[in-house]
Amino acid sequence: MINTDSDGRIETGINVKDGAVNSGIEPMLSVRNLSTTFHTANGSLKAVDDVSFDLNRNETLGVVGESGSGKSVMVRSVMGLIAVEHGVEQHGSVLFDGVDIAQLPVRRLREMWGSDIGMVLQDPMTSLNPVTRVGHQIVETLRRHTDISRGEAKRRAVQLLQDVGIADPHHRVRLHPHELSGGMRQRVTIAIALAANPNLLIGDEPTTALDVTVQQQILNLLSRVQTEREMAMILVTHDLGVVRNHSDKIIVMYAGRIVEAAPTKSLFAGVKMPYTKALLDSLPRLNLPSHSRLRAISGSPPNLLGKLQGCRFAPRCPAAQDICRNEEAPLAATADDPTHEYRCWFPVGSSEYEESLRKIDSGNPVSEGAR
Repeated sequence: MINTDSDGRIETGINVKDGAVNSGIEPMLSVRNLSTTFHTANGSLKAVDDVSFDLNRNETLGVVGESGSGKSVMVRSVMGLIAVEHGVEQHGSVLFDGVDIAQLPVRRLREMWGSDIGMVLQDPMTSLNPVTRVGHQIVETLRRHTDISRGEAKRRAVQLLQDVGIADPHHRVRLHPHELSGGMRQRVTIAIALAANPNLLIGDEPTTALDVTVQQQILNLLSRVQTEREMAMILVTHDLGVVRNHSDKIIVMYAGRIVEAAPTKSLFAGVKMPYTKALLDSLPRLNLPSHSRLRAISGSPPNLLGKLQGCRFAPRCPAAQDICRNEEAPLAATADDPTHEYRCWFPVGSSEYEESLRKIDSGNPVSEGAR
């Protein structure tokens, strides 16, 4: 049974995506109530807090948020890369093709890394071995996850470099990482991630260290190989502009929580969460004069070691009111669009939100977060 609150918002409890309610289609990846906590000398830090989402085959999910919002910890928790020991605690389930990754032993996880789930990291200089030729690194991955001979693996390595757009692959397969440009190194890491034909590819801010031109080339490459190989993909970034044309749906994270989740077109057509709007407003715009100052988000994310009460974005939100500081809104959707969820009492476009902005413009801020 679907419950609604007093504002007519549907309290789903889980993320409903692309109208796939009761569709009968089993998602490739189903994450439910995932939480990851680090117990430190200064206290417990919950980096990922009750995250749930689904990802179907051939879909791309964009995960967006500032640095420290929990994006990278979340995807590493999904992969099982964070060992639940030495002061680390994890709860929830991560079903990948019906198998709960969170319950698998490390030996079984190592078999899945590369063969079932591939990952492209942010900085290729730290993810590639600097003293080993790039061809050997691809061959090593192929030999670990397939039964092909070394000679065939070498031929496949050349083909993979060609597939990811590296010119003269027969020559560059013999080079070391430092002999390649930043864009080429990132293409090599993509080739390694694709070597064993994974069903899910995770890109953890794969374009952050690249210039704008190369960034677009890498994004186009990822989209192309995702379509050709019919993979699911998770694209992690701090920039909504990166995922706008390269994702089917988006989740926005803040302080370890999902604060907005929607199909990409729906999200950009009508942003609900003030934090998401602040991220969009911080992007440079072509219609503004040259050297225009970017609109930064005032304040800083909360200290997750401290006691959190109410909406975590309230201290920085221009529309925050008393209820925001005392009580956190549920992640829920409006009755007219069950695919678009948000965690806010006074969403963008509501009369309360607009009234708050008018008061700020008139010099009478309604909350500390508006100052």
